[in-house]
Amino acid sequence: MAKTEVRGGSQILNNTILREDFVLDILGASDWDLSNGAKNATIKGLSDAILDDSPATLSQLNDAINGLSGMSYKGTIDVATPSPDLSLIASSTGDFYLVSVAGTYLGKTWAIGDMLIVNKDVAIGAIVDADVDKIDNTEDPTNIKQADVVDNLTSTGVTTFPLSANQGFILKGLIDAVAANVKLRKYNEILAVTHNVAVLPAVASAPVAGTMQVFLNGLRMLVGSGNDYTITGSIITFEYLLKNNDQVVVDYEY
Repeated sequence: MAKTEVRGGSQILNNTILREDFVLDILGASDWDLSNGAKNATIKGLSDAILDDSPATLSQLNDAINGLSGMSYKGTIDVATPSPDLSLIASSTGDFYLVSVAGTYLGKTWAIGDMLIVNKDVAIGAIVDADVDKIDNTEDPTNIKQADVVDNLTSTGVTTFPLSANQGFILKGLIDAVAANVKLRKYNEILAVTHNVAVLPAVASAPVAGTMQVFLNGLRMLVGSGNDYTITGSIITFEYLLKNNDQVVVDYEY
């Protein structure tokens, strides 16, 4: 079947065009008038019309479109006033507002930029706290912002500003350097004494040279050849034999 094209000012009169064959191309036109200016053309078959073959009204078309979108932007809301006050108007599921003035409203604390969404159809004067949901669109003030980063260990700026990764690396290096210079200490380590033996068992850890202090029966002994004892590594050797009831304790760094 040959196609019929309508161009320019041509008209189709007293004919029915099957919808599966109907192609409307108005991309290049400024307007397209179903009714030749009479504004009396109708669209039939919309599911929410009174009857399947009844004309759909503008209101029904708008409702159908809003129903397809799921949400309907109603503008901004000042929740401090409130304005608009949702208790004074009927609301539908999906109505939403963008908060323009912060405040507390319908049991929730709102910040500028938050979204208030009505989650059910509500009659005038019937809205309650549970009928609205909040989408928090505000930024958590505790989030790290690049502008807040301080890259100076001597900075006297606001103390809540975070340091940069570079400064964290520098701080770790400083802490490691301090830790390397801080020695562990052991106090009052008791060494077993064997009767008539001068050599004591090795201390638990390798002592730092020059830090060992030895006490015999509560008295501090002197180290070095010709004195009370000598140290070889972790071994203490007294210059004289020890008695069975002698008690030896040592303090040292390791």
